[in-house]
Amino acid sequence: MMRTSALAMMAAAACLGYSQHVEDVYKRDDLGPFKLKGVHVESTVIGPIVRTSTLLTYDNPYKTQTEACLNFSLPEAAALSGFAYYYGDEYVRGQLMDKAKAWFIYTAITSRDRDPGIMDQESPTSYHCQIYPLKVGFDLRIRLYTVGFLQPSKDVLRLPKPEVPVSAGYFDRQSGLGALDWNVRSTMSEEARKEGDDYTVPLPEEPVRAVAQRFKDGRVYVSGLMHVAKEDSGRSPTFAVLRQAKVVDLDDHTIAFMGWLRRNKKIAVRYHGQRVTVLPEKIGAGTDTARLWAQQVLANSTWRHGRDVLRFSLKYGVPSKLTALLAVPSSEMKLFREKEKHWQRESAEQRRRELERAREKRDWSQNRNQNWQSSGGGDPEIRIQIPGARKVQALLPDGRVLDLTFENGEWAGNFEIPAAVPEGAYPVQVVAHMPDGSIVTRSWTYRVDRTAPTGTYKFVTDGGKLLLEVRSEKGLSEVAAFCQDGTKWLLNEVAPGLYRGEAPRERSFTIVLKDQASNKGEIVCSLPR
Repeated sequence: MMRTSALAMMAAAACLGYSQHVEDVYKRDDLGPFKLKGVHVESTVIGPIVRTSTLLTYDNPYKTQTEACLNFSLPEAAALSGFAYYYGDEYVRGQLMDKAKAWFIYTAITSRDRDPGIMDQESPTSYHCQIYPLKVGFDLRIRLYTVGFLQPSKDVLRLPKPEVPVSAGYFDRQSGLGALDWNVRSTMSEEARKEGDDYTVPLPEEPVRAVAQRFKDGRVYVSGLMHVAKEDSGRSPTFAVLRQAKVVDLDDHTIAFMGWLRRNKKIAVRYHGQRVTVLPEKIGAGTDTARLWAQQVLANSTWRHGRDVLRFSLKYGVPSKLTALLAVPSSEMKLFREKEKHWQRESAEQRRRELERAREKRDWSQNRNQNWQSSGGGDPEIRIQIPGARKVQALLPDGRVLDLTFENGEWAGNFEIPAAVPEGAYPVQVVAHMPDGSIVTRSWTYRVDRTAPTGTYKFVTDGGKLLLEVRSEKGLSEVAAFCQDGTKWLLNEVAPGLYRGEAPRERSFTIVLKDQASNKGEIVCSLPR
């Protein structure tokens, strides 16, 4: 199905840190292998991290439509940035999207014997690829893009070496097929030196080295390596200033870490009673450091809703179990767009049905006619019960008249709150026309609120327990503390504007305040020393 063979090899070649496990590239129908003709790798060392692009070329001896498959895995401290393949001489890059949507489009195109490719994630470090059909008379060529860390090895840092299994259907050392062409360049680092079949970079003198890169969300994401003494191995470092830090042990004395800052500034690392400060070296805006961090968040966090995983994966361009990379040649792009629109219509209809089912479950009794009182914008809903009415209309603050529809004993409708409308209170009047010609009116006021709540916090002790107290505005919909691993600690409103709960067991965490209009405020705090 997908240019899976090349992809697998690519993964092996591009992977950083520990070598990855690569299965043979094979023909799906009869498991026949593809013979590797060559591996071309471009590696760029950027301080402690490495960006790698690998092109794997396989001989395609088949004279009929063929589907290629491959399974491969990446190291824990690496992220897949993307993949592409060549349909004949056309370079086709994969697009990350909702996995269900990608397979919907892929199936629709392959049913017409056209040539898309798809790759999805089976676990945080393993991937499956399919390409169908391969273009007859052309080699199978796959390109894989990864980013990861330099690998410690004694007194040097070693570039992850592209490794392809020497097995049936791969390297042919007598004919020279499968030869590795590896080009390396360095930025913000000493030049990589060739040592035999490997490339190495001298171990830096400082114990901590990091790079910082601004992402499109405005945050500065940091990736770095920390070298610890023998007696410090096995201990977990702590970080000051660096938010949502993630750590991966590369060996007994080297730790890879990732996190983010509001702006680039010095970070402090503590381990075994020692404190080291470092100012991450700035590199151009991009996605490398953000992807390394996002990969660890996806792999090690507990997610309440699948939609949160999907949104996070798409934002950072890192595959997850709910996303897939789909590559479609230009000749099929029109069909791709048509299927995409069809998918959007089906998704919108499914969402409409889900919302309607949720609305039917709500309790509209006890004169609670509308399910909203404040809003940050969007399309709030009106629901009202006026028995016997033949027509009901809502008179909106801007003069619009909204005809409500009758369903299941209630009159309902949604209206748009313009994005630029000022904050404040707005009246809504509902006019019901009764069968006898009389008019019944109801009115209420909703409030537009786009201001994020703020607050202060302190720690108190009660009955030997350490509690967290937050003071903010009363009636917030949720106050919770989030630890770096994603653990959530809810606080309860024990008095108007006073929220209390058990303090998280981590030294640093973030308090999130959410009001009734879904505005969110954050307080970054830490336990007292």
